[in-house]
Amino acid sequence: MNKKIVATSKKQDLAKLGKANNLKDLCPSDSRLDQVIQLLKKDRFWDAALLIGEFYNSLDNKTYSEAIKLSKELIDDIRATMGVRAKNRKDATTVVFGTSGWRGKIGEDFTVYNVHKVTRGIIDMMRTDEFLKTNGYLSFEDVQSHGIVVFRDNRFMGDEFMDVAMKELANAGIKIYFAGECPTGVGSALVTELGAAGSINFTPSHNPMDYAGLKFNPADGGPADTNLTNIIEQKSKQYMSLGDHFIASNPNIKEINGGRNYVEVNDAKIFSAYIEKQFASGKGLLDIVSIRKFLSEKKDDLYILVDNMHGSSRGKLQEILGNDLVADLVKNGAMEFINTEDDYSFHGVKPEPNEKNQKVIIDRAKAKVEAEPKRRMTLVVSLDPDADRIRFGTANSDINMNTFGAIAYGYLLKKGILGPIATTLPSSKFAVAIANIYNQKVYETLVGFKWFRPLIDALVKYEESDGISFMGHTQEKDGIAGFLMALQIMKDQNKDIYSFFKDLQAEFGYYYAKQAPQEVKSITIDEWRVLRKDIEKDLQLKYQDAKTFWINGVEKKVVSTRVDDGIMMVFDDNSWILVRSSGTEAKFRVYYEITSRTELTEAQVSQTQEQYANAGLAILNQALSVKGR
Repeated sequence: MNKKIVATSKKQDLAKLGKANNLKDLCPSDSRLDQVIQLLKKDRFWDAALLIGEFYNSLDNKTYSEAIKLSKELIDDIRATMGVRAKNRKDATTVVFGTSGWRGKIGEDFTVYNVHKVTRGIIDMMRTDEFLKTNGYLSFEDVQSHGIVVFRDNRFMGDEFMDVAMKELANAGIKIYFAGECPTGVGSALVTELGAAGSINFTPSHNPMDYAGLKFNPADGGPADTNLTNIIEQKSKQYMSLGDHFIASNPNIKEINGGRNYVEVNDAKIFSAYIEKQFASGKGLLDIVSIRKFLSEKKDDLYILVDNMHGSSRGKLQEILGNDLVADLVKNGAMEFINTEDDYSFHGVKPEPNEKNQKVIIDRAKAKVEAEPKRRMTLVVSLDPDADRIRFGTANSDINMNTFGAIAYGYLLKKGILGPIATTLPSSKFAVAIANIYNQKVYETLVGFKWFRPLIDALVKYEESDGISFMGHTQEKDGIAGFLMALQIMKDQNKDIYSFFKDLQAEFGYYYAKQAPQEVKSITIDEWRVLRKDIEKDLQLKYQDAKTFWINGVEKKVVSTRVDDGIMMVFDDNSWILVRSSGTEAKFRVYYEITSRTELTEAQVSQTQEQYANAGLAILNQALSVKGR
């Protein structure tokens, strides 16, 4: 960076320290602010921002309004500094496409310069025979004419990163379909509906405020498989090695080929037409026409609360369901949207559809029903920033994807629509149990929606990390499709989805799945790639032939093991434990599930799940300690 920028940066750093000290004066007993000050001094700005977010979310709004205001200002200052770095830094990075694209921290490894390089790596990949043959193209000229859809979620610098990608695409003569702020699942539908060669989507999904991300999907709209992402990584590495000798493309995007290579598209309009077309043709399962009718006719019985998490789903549901209809529902009190405004810090929390965030909207729905008892059918949903993940609930329940996947599948089977279930190894086996009763095929894949691509006959495709899609829908996970399915179930069952879930439990049994994460701190990307493989290999070697396993002093008989995604042990009572590493962040996860023929009390579930979590974490931590972690 030039001297003027560096000098300005130093002044801004001192100003940030001053605000942090002022915060400490307002809340002198909070030790987190001491940590914030030290992090700022060490130039660990994003870590400081995350800690500030945690700090101000623990405060009472009325008592500490000044501290909260100052906290938000300080986060804004940090973001501005990292934005300057993102625009000016030329440091290379290691590009890794995990289960859902390349992710990095804004201004550290995810920079304008590096996005230029990775986009060019994607373009080079699209020139290869591997891409051309697997996507049905004869030449790169076909790719240029079919074009690429470009869109983003609501993240900081999303427009700048899109602009960079479009400059590289334009310079390569590739037609651009510009969708702007657009949900991931909607963007996937755009690819197939427009006949595009693929898409570039800027999103790190549910990661916190410091992250940005880039996903590439090929012509079928689904996540790119390793046959393509490995090439992208290789090509990007070559460009990273050029250092300052890499020359970024900088054409006028809208003037190339007389402006015919740049087309702006209405994403929600195309998506709505796509869903209607798929159902009318008998390929799709979502009857949006009857959903709209149900909402209109039953509005006095309904309360639907949507947390958009400041993301790209905001405004889209209104357009998809019909602006006039939704306006009428909102006016009636039957529908409500929250967190629709711009907020790059996501009010200081990780924008993830998790249990903690869900409690806020469940409590809100509960208060609504207490005030208006006539609203007997409730639905609350939270959608992450790119709306590929969704979590459900009602006024009296929290429903994660392990549960909803089974609800959706059970609903379709009971409706007489038969077909396989596709799910991932760490997901609950409840839907699998239902499939077995109905003698339906079961697909259990590795983690990552890309593994569902060939399973076009599956009625429901879901993973426990809140992603879902359906037969006849996109190859990408789509929270909006999940939302529409929940409404359809309410319409056909004339009850909320939790009530229907209780019916399924009474018929098929009780399954209680959960996970325990274990973060690995102070580790580089390259170190993590090595460590995750080593730990999984060590655990596999130690437990793949295990006959028994101890949980809280009780010896469990191991009836089967799997080593294709971490290490999984299944016990003779159908309970299980799985330990695996994350493909998108430096974190291990212990997954586990207990089952019962009869309903367990909340205390029984909590106690037993804790025992399984402790047993899994024990073997993980033992393996980590051997590696000095």
